[in-house]
Amino acid sequence: MNGLRFVLVALGFLFWVALHLCAAVWALRKLGTNRAGEIDLDYTRVENYHAREIREGRLNPGFEYAPFSRDSRGPAFRVLVSRGDCLVPSGTSVGAVVCWGPLTLQDGVAVTMYADSGGEMILGKDATIGGRATSSTAIRLERSSRVRSLAAPKIATARNRSAAILHLPEAPPVTIPMSDGVDAGRHGLSPARLVQIGSDTWTYKGDLWLDAPLILRAKLIVFGSVSLAPHSILEEDLKATAEIRIGAASLCRGKLISDRNIELGPGARFERVIYCAGELRLGNGVRGEGPESVVAYAAGRLLLEDDVLVRGKLASGREVVCLP
Repeated sequence: MNGLRFVLVALGFLFWVALHLCAAVWALRKLGTNRAGEIDLDYTRVENYHAREIREGRLNPGFEYAPFSRDSRGPAFRVLVSRGDCLVPSGTSVGAVVCWGPLTLQDGVAVTMYADSGGEMILGKDATIGGRATSSTAIRLERSSRVRSLAAPKIATARNRSAAILHLPEAPPVTIPMSDGVDAGRHGLSPARLVQIGSDTWTYKGDLWLDAPLILRAKLIVFGSVSLAPHSILEEDLKATAEIRIGAASLCRGKLISDRNIELGPGARFERVIYCAGELRLGNGVRGEGPESVVAYAAGRLLLEDDVLVRGKLASGREVVCLP
């Protein structure tokens, strides 16, 4: 009798396990053929993801804004939406702006969160955007405008024809790696401080201040500050533990990285990435453009002088400021 009970209990247990196993196999097959409705696997988070949510109807903007309307009614936390051209009048405070066409923020406009436009975006004098400014075409900043970050195929500041770029006469260049001792002890370079640590990487112990152009053909790490003469050419990456100052009309094809501040002189050009833990200043006529979109980031403020043009992204841990 006891043996029969044991057999019945065992069969019942096996049947219960088989039911659970069948249910698990069925659920697994269903997951393999159907996507969960609450997860969009094709979604990509991009710079203008807030504006894209509104354009694709996944987010209620809260306030429709007529093209070229001068009506500034509505709470400042609401989003203004224009399906054509949009002009936000001087002194207006809004939460965010999403525009299908060109967008103009007149002098003194304050946007708390973000602004996005399909056409050119113009920020008037003293206009501020607390978050991202994105455009699929271009962004132009007038003097004293302030933004947290900018992303567009073309970012430009106001031009000043009276601000001429200084072109100093070129001196014989200094090269790193040194060419057969020709550069030894010349123009501020101390060969004893230059140490090779890899096939394409060198270190320099101490400040590197040169009064002749530098031609950098290998990655260089400087344990100190860097000050380069005008017309320098950096083919490879440059990293410093202190400030980096790039002379006028220089060309930076590699990355620039500093644990403190970076300053690019008038007419300098960078083609890749700039990162600094302090303040970044792009001088008059600086160009940021290369084969791909460029990026300039500062943990502190990012300061822009006149006639700066960048094709890519400018971002700051504090604010991007177009200097007055």
